[in-house]
Amino acid sequence: MNPDSNTFSYDGGNMYSGGEWSGGRFHYMPYSVTGERPRTPIWDAILLLLAGTVIILGSDTETVSLVDENGNDLDAFGQDSINRLQQNKSIDNKFVSVKGFGAKKVVSNAIKIKATSSVIKPGKVSSAIVVPKPNGILASEMYLRTEKTNSRFDSIMPGLDERVLAPNLTLGVMLEDKKFAAKFNRTITDKVIVENLKDRTLTQAINDSVLMDRLSPSAASGFKDMVTSTSIGRNFKHQLRGLNNGQMVYAIKSKLNEFRLQSGIKTSETSSIESRDLGTSSSVVKMFCNENKTVKLEINNKLGVGKDNMKIVIDKIPIAVGKELNLNIKPGLSGMDILTVADKVNATVSIETNIGGKIYKSNYGVDIEGGIRIRPSTILTGNELKIGKIDNLFGQFRDSQMIKKK
Repeated sequence: MNPDSNTFSYDGGNMYSGGEWSGGRFHYMPYSVTGERPRTPIWDAILLLLAGTVIILGSDTETVSLVDENGNDLDAFGQDSINRLQQNKSIDNKFVSVKGFGAKKVVSNAIKIKATSSVIKPGKVSSAIVVPKPNGILASEMYLRTEKTNSRFDSIMPGLDERVLAPNLTLGVMLEDKKFAAKFNRTITDKVIVENLKDRTLTQAINDSVLMDRLSPSAASGFKDMVTSTSIGRNFKHQLRGLNNGQMVYAIKSKLNEFRLQSGIKTSETSSIESRDLGTSSSVVKMFCNENKTVKLEINNKLGVGKDNMKIVIDKIPIAVGKELNLNIKPGLSGMDILTVADKVNATVSIETNIGGKIYKSNYGVDIEGGIRIRPSTILTGNELKIGKIDNLFGQFRDSQMIKKK
């Protein structure tokens, strides 16, 4: 270790080195802080499964990009994260990536995708330089993040999540926080402007062109940065590419719920998964493909913290080339909405529940065309599955019917 240059090197057969912002960093912490026995073995891993988000990508596909809804790179090891850390900014909501031992590392940017619209446009494919990793048992990718609630504004409004709600608070409320007030008052010194802003949200303020024109260029830039640069969204867009002709397997575990999408994929074929409000009844998952195909959806919902659970498998959900497949997957027994513009197909819905130690298994034939809502809770009382039509996600439920099991 070289304390003057703040670097280190390690010779373990292969030389490894790092410094303050490259290669890795050392941190020290008093043993009195870290030398505490966990409440249970592997507590941190358990906490991640209970309260975090895990994404698993199968071995036939690889990540092209993973960003939030504002285009912020969500790679916790990426340059954007390093820049934020250097500026003492939060990197909450970023994902830590782990690649399987058999995965290949793409050195060159082999494909560029224009992501300005919801429809994926084929990009120019060039030959990539790939470096094979040592042989192992997995060639997949995994992304992990915890769901952390920032307590910075708890003294103002207990329970607020700073990342999501701060831009929607009024300036008057925000100025009750001493740290924010000190930074704000250094940026904007005109008391008349400050008084006029107190009843407006930060988002409204930065979108008011008349107001922003009254500020000096440096003050306007600093104000916008305060509102937008520290906020990394929980929602994400994940663009994928096929490594070979095979299966695209994409799984997400969020809190007590998990689901998996599976479909065929070709070499260099691009697809995209978008997620919003995961783990809530208003969650939305969108899938885009550059091929007409059918998708298999598997949902596993824990019903509380015990052993009760429900597994739903829907095979042959149609998806049209360049069009959205929209899903609203609700927690527990509430079911799901499916919205597609592809041709009508007869899909098989398989449901298996374990409630109070009693296992129920049943299969149903369901026509999927346009929008459909599935309510699996009805199988517990009559062995029939309730379905109906919808025109959009969360829309009115109409033309409902009960489907008998096969």
